[in-house]
Amino acid sequence: MGNCKLVYPTGVAYMGGNFMPMSEGRISVLDWGLLHSDVTYDTVHVWNGKFFRLDLHLARFRRSLSKLRLNVTLTDDQIRHILVECVRRSGLRDAYVEMLCTRGISPTFSRDLR
Repeated sequence: MGNCKLVYPTGVAYMGGNFMPMSEGRISVLDWGLLHSDVTYDTVHVWNGKFFRLDLHLARFRRSLSKLRLNVTLTDDQIRHILVECVRRSGLRDAYVEMLCTRGISPTFSRDLR
């Protein structure tokens, strides 16, 4: 990693299965996370290139997802890989890394969460 070229030196987002510069990350104005605060998140610290208590943060994120009945099909290992890759691509050694999940856009705009 010492000689790796920085891909996104100002920060990285991962959305819809793709890594991108943070400045290109977008959510719709119709997303329920924006319209109704139907969102959860957790923020992990990275110091000297290492995540601080990542397993505990992932467990707390899973509990929050469960309480809101939000379904994330990614495993903890997949989420861990994405977070590590975001930091690697950014080239940052010290950072705050935020993972968040919204309900997305409702196909019917009904408040019925079933």
